[in-house]
Amino acid sequence: MSGELKTQGSELYMLDTSESPERVLKIANLTTIDSLGGSASDIDVTNLDSTAREYLVGLQDNGTASFGLNLNPQDESHQKIFEVAGGDRYLWAIGCSDGTAAPTITAGNPPTFTLPATRTWFTFQASVQEATRSFSTDDAIRVQGGLRVSGSIVMTPKV
Repeated sequence: MSGELKTQGSELYMLDTSESPERVLKIANLTTIDSLGGSASDIDVTNLDSTAREYLVGLQDNGTASFGLNLNPQDESHQKIFEVAGGDRYLWAIGCSDGTAAPTITAGNPPTFTLPATRTWFTFQASVQEATRSFSTDDAIRVQGGLRVSGSIVMTPKV
């Protein structure tokens, strides 16, 4: 094995600043995290001397990351996702399967995560853009969430 990580054991955390005191919420019953990352825009710089279209690379748009989970109506992390949908941005962290430690809070204005060095992390700001429920025959109630990423996604490798 040359350093690959399994997905099993990855966890999604939200820094909930809507409560006092602030708290770290682990999103329970997570089944998927998809599409973390995006693409840069094109800036057309074609001019009358050009013999073909010419472009510069524009700003990175990290788009919408999605997640799936099995609904537990009593779970406070599930309640929070529906509560904040369509609202403010929050700080999110994905802890990879190469560790198990949870992030804590560093006080400040704004507060931020303290990330244990014993695990690889991806952190980003995002708002919950979508939280839809699916009901199918012979299945669990599923939730599909969409996180509209704002700004950069930072990877912090395990030390």
